[in-house]
Amino acid sequence: MDSRQREAGKMTRFRRRRTAASFSSDTWTVARSWPVVCALSTLFALLVACNTETLKSISTPSPPSASAPTENAAVAAPSSPAASRSEKWKSLTADGLHDPRSPAIKLLQQPAEALAPLPSDEAGNKVDWIAALDQGLINPRTNIRPDTHINVLDLDIFLSLNGALPIVKFPHRQHTMWLDCENCHEQIFKKKAGATPITMTDILEGKYCGQCHGAVAFPLTECNRCHSVLHRDFKKALAESKNKVVVRPK
Repeated sequence: MDSRQREAGKMTRFRRRRTAASFSSDTWTVARSWPVVCALSTLFALLVACNTETLKSISTPSPPSASAPTENAAVAAPSSPAASRSEKWKSLTADGLHDPRSPAIKLLQQPAEALAPLPSDEAGNKVDWIAALDQGLINPRTNIRPDTHINVLDLDIFLSLNGALPIVKFPHRQHTMWLDCENCHEQIFKKKAGATPITMTDILEGKYCGQCHGAVAFPLTECNRCHSVLHRDFKKALAESKNKVVVRPK
């Protein structure tokens, strides 16, 4: 084979490789662009469908829904406050304290039945017991002996004057309407003002105020119930209080 033939063979093989490479490159370009074409086609179809549905909804009024009240339909009466408040208390079978399998549970009064008519509160057992007492809705028995004298003391104690929180106002009246003086003095609190070193840590541990609050009285999370007097309103609170004692910090 002479040199001319060899050169001709090389040129033929080169053209074949270039044609194959060109075909492969074109095929790869089409393959890469195919998802884009599909996405554009899908988007176009969605736009056409949406426009068609929009035109239909504009031209054809939608029928009234079953839940929407018509002009002549009767409107349901709103639930009573007592009914809505009854949801605040769990039933005796679901409170985790009573045995729901006991036949005696049917003899007990449900909390909602007993407490819903009383003044509402958002803390504790959801009842404002002082308001219920002031309104005459309840009349707690003071003692098993009818001749027992109950001393209701109207005296406010102001303390914690320099704390970051508002000043504490302790009202004796609300407490002595329920409790006798001997319930607190002298075992829990000394009668002398300022003689008992009350701290919030001790209260959270169940001492002093914490013996009742958080157990049978409103919880200790209700800070504003005790820290109820803003520093700027202290003089006004003193003027409004008939009988008061101010415990000055030592």
